[in-house]
Amino acid sequence: IYSLPVGYPAVVAGDGYVYGELQTYTDLEQALNVLDRFERVGEEYDRVLCRVDTEEGSCSAWLYRFANEAMVDERGGQLIPTGRY
Repeated sequence: IYSLPVGYPAVVAGDGYVYGELQTYTDLEQALNVLDRFERVGEEYDRVLCRVDTEEGSCSAWLYRFANEAMVDERGGQLIPTGRY
């Protein structure tokens, strides 16, 4: 995970962990439509299914991953080695 100077994170593919918040919705399809527009899916981020480890066990969850890893450096992204944004 990287911190971008514009004030939000960029998660990229790789090894290690990213710590975050697992959210649930009663209407997942509607929530994803809203979130996809907010995250600019297809332009800036891609939505990918990933495995999430929680205190209760593992599950699958959607993650918004930065679409163009090369752009992280170009935008001045700073690596967050702890995985905690």
